[in-house]
Amino acid sequence: MRTENGLLVMTIRDMYEGVFVPISRDDRVLDDNVVKVILEYMRNLQFYRITPLPCLFELVARILVRSERYHTLYQYMQYHLHQDSTQVAQIAYDASGKYKPLRQIAMDIWSRLGYHEKTVCAHLEAREIVAAMHVVLKHPKSFLTPNKQLLQTFFFHTVERISLRYAPSEVMNRIGTLPDIRRLRVFLNRWYGDERAPDKLSSDILDLLQVKGDLSQKTLQFMKASAMGLLNGDENSV
Repeated sequence: MRTENGLLVMTIRDMYEGVFVPISRDDRVLDDNVVKVILEYMRNLQFYRITPLPCLFELVARILVRSERYHTLYQYMQYHLHQDSTQVAQIAYDASGKYKPLRQIAMDIWSRLGYHEKTVCAHLEAREIVAAMHVVLKHPKSFLTPNKQLLQTFFFHTVERISLRYAPSEVMNRIGTLPDIRRLRVFLNRWYGDERAPDKLSSDILDLLQVKGDLSQKTLQFMKASAMGLLNGDENSV
């Protein structure tokens, strides 16, 4: 695009697609140099009060991950050189297996953007059940309708925790009073809410037992006992 005086005008998208992406794929150009050029371009945009497109830092993040410079990516994100985007968060989260501090930064971005379900899934993936419960209850508008897949995940992670701590016979004798079951029961009662039909939660819990898969007899015993513990308790607090 040119002005009336014949000057060439490059939009940010033009620079991204026509300059930065091609040089990022050019083996003759060092990754470090590509990153420096993009960041300098972003600084110049900000100097003239122009907001950089998120895709610019997303490209920087991908290059840094590719070259395994995880700590550098962490520092840049800590200093907020980026615009929040789900793509940047996902890049950081995927790289957190190699550099753990990136995980929290990714989850903070999801939280600021309102993607609370992603935060919950990240907590559950790390078996942080209580933290996931807190996010659901803190942001009820994001979880108005209980998600059966999410319910299933909470249930199975709880069963997993119990199976690692107790013998099947011990679980059957005191399932209703186990802290993990009591905690899950209180959480589900609050999540479903008083306004829902009383049998809705019971129905969904019983549906959990219909899951298909190659499960051991021991796992099935824990599942049935845990479901009975959820159905038979009535505590409102732990």
